Amino acid sequence: MTPRPPRAVLFQHDLPVGSGGLAAALAGAGFALEPRYREVRPGDADAELAVVLGGFMGAYEARRYPILRDELSLLERRLARGLPTLGVCLGAQLLAQVAGARVYPDPRGMVVGVHPLVPTPAGRAHPVFAPDAPVFDVAHWHADTFDPVPGAIRLAGSERTPQELFALGSALGVLVHPEVDASTFEGWARASPDSLARAGRTLEALAGDDLPRLRSHAPRIEAFRVRLAHFLMGQVASLEGRVGGPGAPARVSE
Repeated sequence: MTPRPPRAVLFQHDLPVGSGGLAAALAGAGFALEPRYREVRPGDADAELAVVLGGFMGAYEARRYPILRDELSLLERRLARGLPTLGVCLGAQLLAQVAGARVYPDPRGMVVGVHPLVPTPAGRAHPVFAPDAPVFDVAHWHADTFDPVPGAIRLAGSERTPQELFALGSALGVLVHPEVDASTFEGWARASPDSLARAGRTLEALAGDDLPRLRSHAPRIEAFRVRLAHFLMGQVASLEGRVGGPGAPARVSE
């Protein structure tokens, strides 16, 4: 009898903010994808992997958006049990909040652009970053920030945003958007002139500088997504005692 592939439940909050290239990476690592749109179903908290994606709402707006209460409860249960979990942008902020960090609007304003994802020394030693791999640029789009996450290992960051990638046991929080390609990022920018204005950016500047860099770094971003997916599958295999099973890390070229 063929064993059932591990489930990865993807929680989406807004239609334009999907899983992007992350879905293919997770499927390639062996996960069976189960999308959700603003809902948490019975049994989702027990899935082998939960992926909480980005969105326009804030992690502190659970009264306005009841789905956030359900997701916060799910994340709290998963962190307590040490289950593999990935939070992207809003999802990372929800993870931070569950872990005890304060999440709030960034007093320095919104960040919109393409900037380097710089690993810390701990990040360089982590499987999601290839040894000696060059720093790569990735899409940034967020208006909120959070205090240091209790118990987390900081894997990447910048002076402006110290916790762009952090680990909490088998959970990862990624404040940036490695799932987004240049076409999607341009679509967000064209549909959100108010966000561009809040960030002090223009569509012309993004098109002339940021988008070309995002395109040129696409192979490195894809390699990062693949490493991320295989790391998460490795966490699933480790929990299930399947050493050397489908979660075994793959060698990924840059």
